[in-house]
Amino acid sequence: MMEGYTPQPRLQITSLEAVKALSDNKRLAIINAIQFANKPLSVKQIAETLKVDPRKLYYHINMLEEHGLIVVTETRIVSNLAEKYYHLGAYEFDIAPSLFTDTTHDEATDKTLNLLFDKTKSDFIYSVQQGLIEKGDKLPNPALARSVTRLNQTQVEQVSKLLSALLSIFNDTTAKDDETTALYSFTYALFPMQDNLTDDKSESDAEKE
Repeated sequence: MMEGYTPQPRLQITSLEAVKALSDNKRLAIINAIQFANKPLSVKQIAETLKVDPRKLYYHINMLEEHGLIVVTETRIVSNLAEKYYHLGAYEFDIAPSLFTDTTHDEATDKTLNLLFDKTKSDFIYSVQQGLIEKGDKLPNPALARSVTRLNQTQVEQVSKLLSALLSIFNDTTAKDDETTALYSFTYALFPMQDNLTDDKSESDAEKE
């Protein structure tokens, strides 16, 4: 038993194999279940949360554990059988920059982007399903936005530093176990785009002509 176990603040994913381990809806759902419980869960408890047969989860649990994405924090003997309890390996998963070094649209890049944005999508949908986000809620919670603009190098550096600082504040772990807090997700992407915004027409614009 791992007394007083607390997940790492952040775990960097450095291999395509680890990305593949997370690039699956069922495994993302397992991560979500543990994340929202914010405590160790057994396979049976995870299955009850996801409303699936526990036998269908063992393969996925083992793959997540193999890559350190979840860890065994306790083993209990129930009816003469060992029952393991799993917690997150980390509260946040970062993608190593090395996985983006290839400029081609290769498997690593595709898997990594799917992981990053599909995880955000699945988290958001799960929160709506659990009633954590009210549909049509006009409060600044949740905050969803996308913007495209022109920046010079100085401005890019300024925005990048601000985002890094914001992420550091967000990942402050001092209140992780405070009962007055709730789990939140934060995703951002800042990257240059092909400068053809004034030349290309959207599909909706083309249909109007």
